[in-house]
Amino acid sequence: MSTEMDQLKARKTELRTSGMSAVQAGQIAYREASQRLHEREEAWHDAQERDHLHSPAN
Repeated sequence: MSTEMDQLKARKTELRTSGMSAVQAGQIAYREASQRLHEREEAWHDAQERDHLHSPAN
């Protein structure tokens, strides 16, 4: 599995080869990576809440 940074760099390269400027490609790739991270964090928090609600102590 590649790291988030590897995915960001690959996406930036992909956007650059489609003719986008370096700045635009970087901004879009960073925004997409940030969104993936945010979604992963939300999923982690949701799982923590589910685990807490279903734990035998509660």
